[in-house]
Amino acid sequence: MGNATFLGVDTHSIHGFTVYDVKDPHSLTQVSGYLRYESRPGRMFFRGQSKLYAHATPSLFRGRSQKVIAKHTRLLNAYVEELSGGNCSCPWYSGQNWYSKSHECSERLDVNDHGGSVASGTYRAAVEPLLQHYGVATRWIDAVDNIWVALWFACHEQVTKNGYAYHLKRSRETEAARTSHVPYAYVYMLETGTLASTNVPGYDISEETRLIDLRYCVPSIYLRPHAQHGVLLARRRLSPRPDAINNSLDHAVAGVIRVRLSNALDWLGDGALTNHFTLFPPAVHDVGYRRLMSGPSPDEGLGAIVIYQGGA
Repeated sequence: MGNATFLGVDTHSIHGFTVYDVKDPHSLTQVSGYLRYESRPGRMFFRGQSKLYAHATPSLFRGRSQKVIAKHTRLLNAYVEELSGGNCSCPWYSGQNWYSKSHECSERLDVNDHGGSVASGTYRAAVEPLLQHYGVATRWIDAVDNIWVALWFACHEQVTKNGYAYHLKRSRETEAARTSHVPYAYVYMLETGTLASTNVPGYDISEETRLIDLRYCVPSIYLRPHAQHGVLLARRRLSPRPDAINNSLDHAVAGVIRVRLSNALDWLGDGALTNHFTLFPPAVHDVGYRRLMSGPSPDEGLGAIVIYQGGA
């Protein structure tokens, strides 16, 4: 990593990931550009987190046994079909192999004909990642196409009370006093590898990874994905051993940018484009969100369509 010296940043190896310490906004831009330039062909996206975890794991696989994962996978498939108004019409369809073949489905849902709670025009293949974006545990992991949005997520933590959630801005003073360490914000750089297009706009696949860009395959009445520049990544093929490590996105982590929380909060400021109201539009504006909330609820093992009540 000879260019890392040129960039003027310190590097460390943590959990097997190369971590870049960034001290100013220009270095933030330059390091992210360096990682994109040096990466294999394909595209690169950002994921902001308040902690540096050992694995980049989709929510369906976190902290669950293989037996529970298998059960929740069946429940997830059934929930997607319920929201979609029925089973997939593709000749190869079966509930068991839906994930492996989903990129071959080009069906656009028409709820006027078939019922269901998703908006007409939504691609069936986008329903599961859309659910991840709105709070349900799936086989996908959230990312964004804007490093400042990723940094916002790294500077906030979701708090849930009595079924309602909000985003709490992390306190540099509180965290430093509690941990006796300098608090950081982390931005994972996730690379896709060489991509090939599928039958679904915005849904591309590489040898190891799936990418879906919700801005292209769901109507804009789903306001949140468009507000957040939201994309999702998943394994191209799931492991026969459905555990957290085998189905993680560790292979996609090109590096992690680490910023002192105090610096990150100062850089973001309090602008209207990077606040909770803009990034998590309420249901009165986000009609797709409202449709999901008024539809059937997932099994409790899959979580829920999260109801947000503002930020703090």
